[in-house]
Amino acid sequence: MITRLALLALLLACQSCLVVPKQRMVDVEHPVVTTPNGVPYQDRLVGTGELVPQLGMSVTIDYVCTLEDETEVDSTYARGQAVTFIFGEAWLPGLNDGVTSMRVGGRRSVTLPPEQAYGEAGVEGLIPPGAMLSFELELVALE
Repeated sequence: MITRLALLALLLACQSCLVVPKQRMVDVEHPVVTTPNGVPYQDRLVGTGELVPQLGMSVTIDYVCTLEDETEVDSTYARGQAVTFIFGEAWLPGLNDGVTSMRVGGRRSVTLPPEQAYGEAGVEGLIPPGAMLSFELELVALE
């Protein structure tokens, strides 16, 4: 009984020893990198996967695509289905640059200049001619 009381007294006297301070996990600020094709990107979260995309690999991404005025154009999250393409053959050339060097689980902001997106043609009723597109994307899988 005395041992229990002594332990309790010690614990009460040392309450600050038992409190674990709350710690926030903070990802470091990553620099903006521009690819040789003129596609700037900035990592938001670096993935932990072992592989990076190689030509011919199957790449699965989730994304939100917006215009310069932040109007949302497309979102795989809203559709509930990620998109898969062959690395090197993305439907927009700039997306190949956008996922270069990413690892699974990574998140990245990518800006596609018009020539790396829909160009001067745009997409009638959706994307104006010569529009720059911004993607917030996540690399879901590589195969």
